[in-house]
Amino acid sequence: MRDVLVLLVVALLLRGGWLAATLPTALAGDEIDYHQRAERFAGGWVDKYPGARPPVIETVYARLYRAFGVDPHVARAANVVFGALLVIPLFALGWQVGGLGVARGSALLGAVFPDFVFFGTYLWSEPLYMLLSTSALALLVFGARRGRAWFAAGLLLGVAALTREVGLLVPFGLAPALLWLVPRPWSRRVLAVAVMLLGFACVVGPWSSYASSKHDGHVWITTTTWFNAYIGNAPDRDIAEDNYKHLGRTPGEREHAARVLARRTIRERMPWWPLQKLAEVVPAMLTPNSFGVNRLIDQSMGREAVFTWSALDGPVFRYGLAVVTMLATIAVLVLGSAGLVLGRWPRVQILFALFVAVHWIGPLITFGLSRFRLAFLPVLMVAAVALVLDRHALWMASGRRQRIVAVVLAAVVFLVSVWQVPGVLTDPVWG
Repeated sequence: MRDVLVLLVVALLLRGGWLAATLPTALAGDEIDYHQRAERFAGGWVDKYPGARPPVIETVYARLYRAFGVDPHVARAANVVFGALLVIPLFALGWQVGGLGVARGSALLGAVFPDFVFFGTYLWSEPLYMLLSTSALALLVFGARRGRAWFAAGLLLGVAALTREVGLLVPFGLAPALLWLVPRPWSRRVLAVAVMLLGFACVVGPWSSYASSKHDGHVWITTTTWFNAYIGNAPDRDIAEDNYKHLGRTPGEREHAARVLARRTIRERMPWWPLQKLAEVVPAMLTPNSFGVNRLIDQSMGREAVFTWSALDGPVFRYGLAVVTMLATIAVLVLGSAGLVLGRWPRVQILFALFVAVHWIGPLITFGLSRFRLAFLPVLMVAAVALVLDRHALWMASGRRQRIVAVVLAAVVFLVSVWQVPGVLTDPVWG
């Protein structure tokens, strides 16, 4: 407990310090929409067509605005807390994988990882999503023998899905691993999956029912699912995004039209569509760039971070921190990928691998962005720390085929990431 508290304080200090250092920074990208919607909700506005965004994070921001005043720094401070709390499930997962050393290392890495610090001060939904989904994983791992843990994990996954829509597929992706994780008999394993999905449905079901009642068709979480598939598969994304506004009078009509167009485009791109999407999405997900790096070195369109203290505002600090951030990201991606393959914790290993894989499905169907990988980076952090601390034993205990897969996977991830570094430094919008 003492270790967790110390690491929690470290995480809070780093995120709080970065928030204080970047207080004058203006909102950018989707942050503006999150803030504006929360402001309207705080004032009593009722969305005629709910589902433009997942409801949880804008509801959290709206409640905070009502309590403390409409100020984006209030929401940013909330994300400082959400981001710092991630060290708790990271510690728990690390403990299960490799004992106290891996637990401390995983939580410490989560506390100081640059992109986690940056996102802990932005108005995005990622900090809360990572906290909820990683906590659900920890519950499944530690509570494999307890029905209450299965249900609680389902509840957390439900709230996570209502925070970021990519979470909608996660419980179904984890179900096969839960069948393996829970001790026999098979009836108990099937019960565990059913209870987890019941908890998930108890959260997502009411929202889906409510949102669907306000639209012409069924709504799972948002009314932009097919919008993303449409623009992500269109020949020109900018033109498609502009055209989407004219596809119908209501969100339901636009989604229906987008579904037809997206399916048509995918059919037209067959049989090469899967390979084309891999070529598009893999570099985008593995780029060393990120919203944090972008805000450090991008001087266009008012996106650049503005520092409270002028001593920090110089190219040496900005580019130095950007390079450190990129190196840290590449290290976690490479070592985490190898660690997942070489790990000696088969049941948890399968759970981790499926958790990572299910978060690739949405981007491969729609489009990839660097921030989408944040969802599974906590898992890769645990695997990376376990590999570094126990590398000799893991390597010696692995079979020849396992070693080859680990080396090839790590090499591919490394090459795809590293070749983009010069492009990011010369053009911050790269990737």
